[in-house]
Amino acid sequence: MRTVNLVATEAMIQHYFPDARTSRACAKPGIMSADFSIAPENCRTELGRWLATVISTTRFDDDASHCYIVHPSTEQGLHLRDLGERLQRRQVIRNIEEAEQIFKEIEIWVEKQRRLAKVYGSHLYQYRTYLYQWPVFGSLAAGESSTTEAFFDRCGALIRATGGVILRAGLSNARLPASLARTMAPKSGGGESLLQRYAAQLET
Repeated sequence: MRTVNLVATEAMIQHYFPDARTSRACAKPGIMSADFSIAPENCRTELGRWLATVISTTRFDDDASHCYIVHPSTEQGLHLRDLGERLQRRQVIRNIEEAEQIFKEIEIWVEKQRRLAKVYGSHLYQYRTYLYQWPVFGSLAAGESSTTEAFFDRCGALIRATGGVILRAGLSNARLPASLARTMAPKSGGGESLLQRYAAQLET
């Protein structure tokens, strides 16, 4: 059994700590968090157990909450996807004037992308990494998890749903075990393969 500092709803803090001082007593409570007990071994999923072990807080202003995710996309790829989605909504072209207007928009888009490429260079073509935003314990985003173990199981499921893989997490920058990494990012050849491709990009 250990403790983990979780940002939580007022209702959840009151449920666990009936005598806790909440926003009713504080004009400006700031980020509401508390130290909750947790037994990582009681998490239902392997990823939930790992997260519950390496993460000591979900406060965004604490480096110990950091969980970096590698996503199987690049900035340039996302720009292309956004363009494709916009064009897909305009499948009915009724005359040459409408077609010419779309051609002009595409030409403007291409020129903009070329300017971005000159500014950002190779960064546009690297896999995206970002910090996972932990949901608030007790909120709808957290699946209304009533226990800390269920909370980390839920977070593990949300992270899997991103299609990415965890690069490192916690104050110690813990790395995922290979057995776990392989089960993530299934649509991108597996998380272990994605991490290898990401590392290879950094070396070039």
